[in-house]
Amino acid sequence: PKQGTKSVGVARQYCGTLGKVANCQMGVFLGYASSRGHLLVDKRLYLPRKWIEDPQRCRDAGVPPEVGYQTKAELALSMLRQAKTWGHLDGKWVTGDEAYGQVPQLRDVLDADGWWYVLEVPSNTLVWEERVEVALPEYSGHGRKPTVPRVVGDGTPKTVRQIDEELDGAAWQHLEVAQGSQGPRVYRFASLRVWESRDELPGRECWLVLRTNVDGTEPKYYLSNAPNDTALRELGRVGALRWTVETEFQTSKGETGLDEYEVRGWTGWQHHITLALLAGAFLLSLQQAWGGKDAPDYAPADQPGATRAAAEKRVQPRGVVPVAPGHTGTQRARQTLPRQTQARTA
Repeated sequence: PKQGTKSVGVARQYCGTLGKVANCQMGVFLGYASSRGHLLVDKRLYLPRKWIEDPQRCRDAGVPPEVGYQTKAELALSMLRQAKTWGHLDGKWVTGDEAYGQVPQLRDVLDADGWWYVLEVPSNTLVWEERVEVALPEYSGHGRKPTVPRVVGDGTPKTVRQIDEELDGAAWQHLEVAQGSQGPRVYRFASLRVWESRDELPGRECWLVLRTNVDGTEPKYYLSNAPNDTALRELGRVGALRWTVETEFQTSKGETGLDEYEVRGWTGWQHHITLALLAGAFLLSLQQAWGGKDAPDYAPADQPGATRAAAEKRVQPRGVVPVAPGHTGTQRARQTLPRQTQARTA
């Protein structure tokens, strides 16, 4: 949250920190999660259209002239592609909340780029439960010939919420997706094959994954392009990894001062957030190197020099790892998602 109008990117927009629309800056972050831990690894500052449409305002805030408007989904995609190009992060899966899952063009590009995604979607997302026939309407002989295919028959798509309400109780499974601070994280899951709805026509076949708490509360819905032989446990595990981003926000704010900056300009924001992420990476490397506070080969923590000895033993031989070599620190030329291509299934 910010006051005033001078801070780069500030505008009235939804603020996750406050849970409502407010005057704030918004960043898009890329997190990485694996069996060894999780971390925020990249960021982009979101600039609303009214900022890009005001060149003088951008110049006053130090925004590089080559930075154009990008949606949050485009910013997310640019970070994924950058990580893949650098080759530092090894992963096949992508997950995100419904702000990203509801963008069909993003799902299309992730699929085309070879990612497997499990993206949360809103409850009113339309899908087709069955494959239906699509054809051009017969020409009546008057006016223009039909050029847009239509569904043959009476089939109609349903919202994912409707499918949830109609789903048989036997379709649900209780699955453990991770170990939390208070024990195993267990949810109810169900899945079925569906077809995306694009302009009232069936699109790509995919997984619909449904999740609730054990008591049936807080339903969540996901679409996934994973292969049709993917186990429900794997789909649920990937979708549930979204929580690591929220955890990292809390950790970074508390331990590296992610949100404790008093800067207005583009460069200041980039520098502060970059240093906060690097500090987080350093702390994670220490955690991995030391193996926990009760590791058997460490001297007790209350003994003088214990921390220093552990650090010398574990950290120095590792050397410095280049987390992001060659990073320009700015968002360069505009990278736009391709126009949506209408998918048709005959």
